[in-house]
Formats: sequence, C-alpha cells, structure tokens
Amino acid sequence: MKAYTQILASVLILLMLLSFGFMTGCKKKDEVKEEQPITIDNLQTAYGAEVKRATWYDLFAKQAASERLTNLAVLFRAIGRSEQIHADKLASLLRSKGYETRAPIIDSIAPGKAIQYLRGAVSLESQEVESMYPNIIAVAELEKFADVAAELRQIQKGDSRHFEIFKEIFEREGKIPKADYSVCTVCGYLITSASTATCPVCNAKKDKFERIQ
Repeated sequence: MKAYTQILASVLILLMLLSFGFMTGCKKKDEVKEEQPITIDNLQTAYGAEVKRATWYDLFAKQAASERLTNLAVLFRAIGRSEQIHADKLASLLRSKGYETRAPIIDSIAPGKAIQYLRGAVSLESQEVESMYPNIIAVAELEKFADVAAELRQIQKGDSRHFEIFKEIFEREGKIPKADYSVCTVCGYLITSASTATCPVCNAKKDKFERIQ
C-alpha cells in the first residue's frame, strides 16, 4: 500500500510538471505569435508618409493656384491623388495581414511660395525613392513577404515618377506647359499622356485611369 501511494504521488507530480510545461510552452508560443514582424511597422511608416504627402500636395496645389500657376496646381493635385491611392494600397496590405492603420500625425506646413513647396516636394520624393522604399522592400523580402514586396515595388515606381517630374519642373522654376494628367486607380501611377492605353506599372486598362484637372 505504501508503494502504491508513492507511485500515485509520483504520477501526480509528473502530471503537474507536464501540465506546467504545457502551459509554459503555450505561453512561449503565444509570445512568439504576438511578436510583430518589422515589415508591419514599415508598412505603417510608409502609410503615414503617403497620407502626409497627399495632404501636403493638396495644400501646395492651393498655393500654386493662388499664384495663378494653374498647370503646377493641377500637377500637385494629380500627384496628391496618386499618393492617396498609394496610401489606400498600403492600408489594404496591412488589413490583409490582420492589422489596422495608425493615423499619422500630419505636421503643419509653414507659409511659403509654390516654388518653395516644389523644392520641398523634390526632397520628399527623393527620400522615399532612394531610402525608404528600398529599405522596406529589402526587409519584406527577408521576412518572406513576397506579396508585400511586389506591391511596394509598384508604389516605388510611382514615386520615382513623381521625383522625376518634380525635379524637372523645379529646374524650370515651376513653369510647365499644360498636360493631360491621369492617375491609375489600381496602382497610383501618374499618366501624363492622353494616348496611354495601359498602365506601364500594373497593366491596368485606360478605363481604370482617373483624369485630374
């Protein structure tokens, strides 16, 4: 009877240890599960950047219009719309991974002339194209988010287009001829010719283009 009691006690102790180990293991698994990939933080950062630019370019457009720089105002509106589509794409990516967007804090813009804002736009787009997107694409690839990396490359191409156009217009001191601006509503790429039938980035057809005036 004494031996039986000892065996029973040993079994109970073993069960308790196994139970504790199971609970600890579950806790560790939960902790690992809750660890957020760097790519998610990067998507939040990129989302905030795109929302800010969309907001700022709308303000820049109003300033350009007040200076009677009509064509520049239309360009700012067009690129602002492009940035908003980029932000929407990033928000969709976050939701597809089970996360909601964080509302960015949008810094106020100091009063200035349209040409000053144009210089600022060149700098903003340069940062995105040359630093932000290359870095977050590399991280997405390392973390095996191939779908995210592919979407980010499309956005990067769109912002490269913004940078090229802003830089060229700045070198012309903000003076640009009238142009037919459209934005691909699928990927946000800026179209500058009415004869373009297919988006060069995502291959969307012309019926997906939104004309900006």
